[in-house]
Amino acid sequence: MAIWMRIELDQYELPTAVAGSVSELARICGVTTDTIYSARFHAKKHGHRCRYLKVEEIDDEDVE
Repeated sequence: MAIWMRIELDQYELPTAVAGSVSELARICGVTTDTIYSARFHAKKHGHRCRYLKVEEIDDEDVE
């Protein structure tokens, strides 16, 4: 399972929105899912930080 977040682009990178899916995050932020995916793609392509993050949760069963 993954958690999607929008963060501040300062040194602390504090989350401003947290959601369980990209569509839920898009609704909270008032953007489309394509906006989030596009921002992530372009940030990776150009080596920049992105304000949208996908954080994979680690299950206790997966650790071993």
